[in-house]
Amino acid sequence: MYAGCEVVDRTETLAAGHARALFGADFAYVQPHSGIDANLVAYWAILARRVEAPYLADAGVDHVNGLSAQAWADLRLRLGSQRMLGMSLDAGGHLTHGFRPNISGKMFDQASYGVDPETGLIDYDAVAKLAAEFRPLILVAGYSAYPRLIDFARMAEIADGVGATLMVDITHFAGLVAGKVLRSSDNVGDHPH
Repeated sequence: MYAGCEVVDRTETLAAGHARALFGADFAYVQPHSGIDANLVAYWAILARRVEAPYLADAGVDHVNGLSAQAWADLRLRLGSQRMLGMSLDAGGHLTHGFRPNISGKMFDQASYGVDPETGLIDYDAVAKLAAEFRPLILVAGYSAYPRLIDFARMAEIADGVGATLMVDITHFAGLVAGKVLRSSDNVGDHPH
């Protein structure tokens, strides 16, 4: 879906072929650790803390294995019926923010926020209104192709206002954060990179 990925796809296909031959396997997963994996782990951590842990506490058990078959089925339904709000793909969001082709879209009921068509900037009041209507468990801030800094403080206020967990996906700008080009004090307001 992104320019240059065909090179990665060819490389992964070649590596998977070598791995299948080496191990005599029908299938091989050779994708390196990526933001996709990191987001999935973050989603599960949020689900475990916000949905699973309270359910186990209410059931009086320490582990999912202590649940009856009916309680386990109920918990699985609860885990699979949570909501996520993230940036739309056409505004620069990412597939892992709840879109159907990705596993996150199969895990969550998803809604998207976009950008103001006139300015191309996130309309935080519109995000707040949508969050109040949609009531997500997770509000995702972050992107793959949005050429501005996000006002993370404002996104945190929006998440807090609806009882959501703010998850910031920094995959596409993690190097800038690690290299201290982007600092937390910079991440306020929509300014050009």
